[in-house]
Amino acid sequence: MRHTFETVKSLVIFLAIILLLYAGWQMAFGYFYPYPYCNIDVKRDILRGDAQSIEEALATLRRNDAGAFKTACKYVDVIEEKRCFNAEGRVDRGAFKKTHEGCFIKGTHTIYLLPRKYDEETVRVRADAIRALSEKSRRFWEGAPRED
Repeated sequence: MRHTFETVKSLVIFLAIILLLYAGWQMAFGYFYPYPYCNIDVKRDILRGDAQSIEEALATLRRNDAGAFKTACKYVDVIEEKRCFNAEGRVDRGAFKKTHEGCFIKGTHTIYLLPRKYDEETVRVRADAIRALSEKSRRFWEGAPRED
């Protein structure tokens, strides 16, 4: 009986260590929030971008607009700082025209935000762009008609 208890205890400790390592890895290299579960990979433009403002924008959405935060967590896997190419046929031009801060590529769970250095407006602008673009992603994946 004691041997079984020690084995279970060791297994629980091992699994807890693995879980903590995974959470630490996700927090270091992306946006990870355990409750409600949200795991979005943030890819930064090394020369012109600022990944911290994307993480702050997601935190702002989590605090101020829970519905938009849940939509982003469910329908967006990657937020990347990158210029949108209008020549790309899958770019949702309606979203690009409305936000001017990024785009959603149809058929993916990725949104692109234009590289931008951190200033006072950056977090607010990015939160608005993430809200609008994650809604575009939701509408695409749920098969809803376009709303332009």
